[in-house]
Amino acid sequence: MNGKKRLYLIVFGIFLLGLLLRVYGITSQPPTSDEVASAYAAENYIRHGIFGQIMWYHPQLRNILIYISAHISGGYDAWGLKAASLLTGSLSVVLLAALAYSLSGNMVVAWLSAFFLAVDPLHIALSREAVQAAMTPFFILLGVLFSVEGLKRERLLFHYLAGVSFGLATASKWHGLFPWAMMALFALYDRVKKGESKGLDQWIGLLNAYLLVPVLIYLISYLPWLNRGNDLMDFLRFQMFLVKRQIYHRGPAYAEAFMSHRAWQWFVWPTAWVDFVFLNGRPYLNIAMGNLLVWFLTIPSTVFFFYRWKKQGGRNRLVLLLVFLVSYLPLVFTTRGIWVFSATSVIPFAFLIIAWSTGMLIESGRLKRATLMVYICLVFLLSLVMYPMSTFRAYEHTYLKPIVEHYNPHGKRWSLRR
Repeated sequence: MNGKKRLYLIVFGIFLLGLLLRVYGITSQPPTSDEVASAYAAENYIRHGIFGQIMWYHPQLRNILIYISAHISGGYDAWGLKAASLLTGSLSVVLLAALAYSLSGNMVVAWLSAFFLAVDPLHIALSREAVQAAMTPFFILLGVLFSVEGLKRERLLFHYLAGVSFGLATASKWHGLFPWAMMALFALYDRVKKGESKGLDQWIGLLNAYLLVPVLIYLISYLPWLNRGNDLMDFLRFQMFLVKRQIYHRGPAYAEAFMSHRAWQWFVWPTAWVDFVFLNGRPYLNIAMGNLLVWFLTIPSTVFFFYRWKKQGGRNRLVLLLVFLVSYLPLVFTTRGIWVFSATSVIPFAFLIIAWSTGMLIESGRLKRATLMVYICLVFLLSLVMYPMSTFRAYEHTYLKPIVEHYNPHGKRWSLRR
């Protein structure tokens, strides 16, 4: 079996593992209040062009995807509500492997980054909920992959596909804006660097791919609202209002008071997003938190990766560094609260940096493959230990009691006053 076929087999196995972790017991997982509201929001938006009942201040692709999946499934049951998240979350594992191999050309980097995402408890938890947290990074990864392929193959078609993907990412959540802008600038810079300043048709093609196409896709996602009689000026005014709304956004009182809401903490301190559900006379608790054995390697790996790039160069390394930094730093420096569920648009690139740094250490002989396998086993074991936290089963396991009590709102002194 040649190397590529072996890689395909390994990635397919990792994809199946990630899929299993995301769909197991999904029909018995209680819906959150946001998920119940998302069913009404999808119906009202598609049928009547009305925003609500939840997250109306985000772009509307989530409502479209939930509506489609619910009508394919036959209703707003667990599969109808969550199918879009389950599918995009699971397929993100494959996309990350493809992007890793396209950038690094290293099979270890490809399957290792895919493994990190497949077993990450935070990504698993949010792939099991009817929210944008799994949909947005899927389209971001797709856009970056197409952009990288467009740069490598010098074919305009891939840039157009990237534009469609970035439009869909931004229509899911505005986190798609940052990698979209970075890859657009990089594609234009690449043409200038190669001395291809002539050829007006190529420049127009790139501008169409990275400006006109994404904007058009974003606009199409608002068609149900526009069909209510709103025009483009109404659309522009509404987008400006949403910008102001996002600047002053505040989370629920409990989230503001007791959950970490600063992005700089994600890779240096255990950070969680918590959902409470009380259904049929019993409580359920979901504690979405990343695998610390992987997350805490992000900053040292980024520093190591940066120095390797400074020493050895490489366009692909620069692309990865930039797309990670432009995805992460705006969230670090924002003045409003940013909770860890937003990290799903950042961690694929963090995992790729960690995996690529690991690959370089293996190639240099500083890291033994046996040591890597021990580390992988420990990562997988910790993810299994944390799995009940990601599936609303935290109350059922006594070894999780200290963590459960830490997030118990009844054991804290707090006020609903803002």
